[in-house]
Amino acid sequence: MKRTKPSQITKEYWVYAISKSKKKYPEPTDNCGKWMIFGYIGEQLDNIWAGVEKAIEKGLLGSSAKCSTSKENPNALVKKTGVICVYTYDSNDKE
Repeated sequence: MKRTKPSQITKEYWVYAISKSKKKYPEPTDNCGKWMIFGYIGEQLDNIWAGVEKAIEKGLLGSSAKCSTSKENPNALVKKTGVICVYTYDSNDKE
């Protein structure tokens, strides 16, 4: 399946990934939250996102994630970088 790279998206602020795994994801704990991964918009963020997206879809990393795209975001503090947010039931679960 050919995937669209975040750097190729200019009309939306975010691209999303959701777990397609049949296994039940754990219920949120008091430590639910997100891991944030920062990278330069373009090849660096595209490459990181490719791995995160696959892991999310397989149910290996978290329930869902989002990645910033090339659409200029007025809320961004640094225009050349983007962020990937990986949502987790427990931010202390490092496995």
